[in-house]
Amino acid sequence: MKVRYLFFILIFICLQSCENEDFSISGQVLLSSEYDFKNYTIEGFIFESQEFVPYSSTSDIVPDILVDQIRLVDGSLKAGFTSPGNNNGFALVNSFDSFENSMDFYNDYTEADSTMSFSPSTDTLKLYQVWLFKSTDDHYAKIHVKEINTVQELEGQYLNVLLDYYYQQDGTPAFP
Repeated sequence: MKVRYLFFILIFICLQSCENEDFSISGQVLLSSEYDFKNYTIEGFIFESQEFVPYSSTSDIVPDILVDQIRLVDGSLKAGFTSPGNNNGFALVNSFDSFENSMDFYNDYTEADSTMSFSPSTDTLKLYQVWLFKSTDDHYAKIHVKEINTVQELEGQYLNVLLDYYYQQDGTPAFP
């Protein structure tokens, strides 16, 4: 009888721990449009594994997100996102004039709208925007653009983009 009682307690504990599992990954990441001329790659980021990977059109490992740079007529750079090989990609959720307002919205944004129109790339990246990312296997991430900086080096200019992200790896559109 004691063995049976202990067995049921263990099953109950296991079921409780499974119910409380959090399938989300969040953090802050600094992405760059800097091109590695030696290896002909740009560094991308994979949300689920939280790792940077070098990417070229012949790479075996494809990142979820890359920072693009678009050179304007006046010589300045404009930032964008790309998700190579992804027909989904990015949808702009909202834009703000201040960091505080954008951060409040980002923190309160708890449910992805799966009916939004997604694009594999965007060239409209600006400060204090909140984006929704949808992966090739229908996993969602919310993205908060915190900083966009142009870096000038001898080899040329590139962009650094600092962002917060919250990736839901179980495929649900909920960001608890």
